[in-house]
Amino acid sequence: MKRTTLAIDDVVLREVKLRAAKKGSSLQAEVNHLLRQALHAKPAKPFHWEPETFDLTPQPGVDICDRNSLFRAMEGK
Repeated sequence: MKRTTLAIDDVVLREVKLRAAKKGSSLQAEVNHLLRQALHAKPAKPFHWEPETFDLTPQPGVDICDRNSLFRAMEGK
């Protein structure tokens, strides 16, 4: 088995040590187990979002290229 040095976040190290202690295993064994689990985990399904769409047919008498016409239509005049 190869040796290496890793810089591990203090909180993560504390959590891994607690897991190892609860299982009665060594820190090395628990880190190897967690790394193996992560490497062999199935990737999550990609997130798919379908935006809600609307039929935006212009109202009769409203010229969408004329902002004053649009303002009058929005104000109900």
